[in-house]
Amino acid sequence: MKNLLVITNNFPDEEGKLPLTTFVKDNVNALKEQFTKIYVICPTPYYPSVLNIFWKNKYTHFSKLKSYSYDNVEVYFSRYILLPISFHRKKAAKNALRAAKKILSQKKIAIDSILAHFSKPSGIIAASIAKEYNIEYVITLHENPQWLDTLIQSWDKELYKSRTWSRALIRVNPYDMDKLEEFNNNIYHYPNWYDQNKFYDLDQNACREKLALQSHWKILITIGRLHPIKNQANLIKACKILVDEGKTIKLIIIWSWPEKKNLEKLIVQEWLTQHISLAGAIPNQDLVYWLNASDLFILPSLAESFWVVLLEALWCGIPVISTPHWWPQQIVTKESWLLIPDVHDPISIKETITKWLNTSRDTQNIIHTVKKKYSLEKLAKNYWDLLLK
Repeated sequence: MKNLLVITNNFPDEEGKLPLTTFVKDNVNALKEQFTKIYVICPTPYYPSVLNIFWKNKYTHFSKLKSYSYDNVEVYFSRYILLPISFHRKKAAKNALRAAKKILSQKKIAIDSILAHFSKPSGIIAASIAKEYNIEYVITLHENPQWLDTLIQSWDKELYKSRTWSRALIRVNPYDMDKLEEFNNNIYHYPNWYDQNKFYDLDQNACREKLALQSHWKILITIGRLHPIKNQANLIKACKILVDEGKTIKLIIIWSWPEKKNLEKLIVQEWLTQHISLAGAIPNQDLVYWLNASDLFILPSLAESFWVVLLEALWCGIPVISTPHWWPQQIVTKESWLLIPDVHDPISIKETITKWLNTSRDTQNIIHTVKKKYSLEKLAKNYWDLLLK
């Protein structure tokens, strides 16, 4: 058996609180039985908290991340300073590479192959380390379509080399794989995954009681960092229309920063403080209760690559409405999913919500739909076959 180095732009802390995104860790957990050792290096930007007087709370939460280990996995957060100014951002990839190599040297880590998650900086770091160690590496590209286009059009030399030298490129959705053909002949579509052992059907009333949510409300839930690309503002405006129509709804928005203050202002402005809650960052192990407490999961994003959180909602038997991007349409069924015709229009979002709230929920059929196409075992085998060749 071999040692695998995983390089990733983000990885949760030991308690699963920071950051919320866990799909890379789920990937590692599915792969670990096939390797003697898996080392995870997560290049982590930060700056001293004293600089908060200039850039309040920027990156300081990353300073809380501490290296840890479990089973045959060792996790290292390789810190490098990244100031929020353009000159320093241009040096970010080089600084992240230096920090990663320092971990390898200090810990005397022996590796046989590399799996990188995300193009930049992780893919660039993987290419440099692989060349130095004379080993092969693979890059999984998680970028949303717009960001992928931006990276391709940037003609970044290091980014270009990392893709052309890679043994293979993995894309989490298939519809834009052809854009990668100029870099590499070995391109695979492997979707992201979720840990189905963490998400399952629970009694809705019991979950609401646990979370102190009223039983007579229609609970809507959305999960995603507070950012314009996630389109939470239009979702809030759609909820305003529903409330004005007399609907008894409660929208729970999970996650935080950077648009928290703007969304709080909009909620107050629309007189929705009783109907919309910014719940902040919820520990991953608690999300199953919030999902099961809800009547409907909503994701109105303007751009995504692959929505793990939607699979998690479906695995809990929660119906979903979402942006009509390519992959929701691959598993959409009338029993589990509705697509929002125009996510830029609050009325369109509102009408889609209304349609689903008037539809009976078939929990078991929803779970069967996602289980059939996105089982953890099937997705793990794809990576085993590629990395262990």
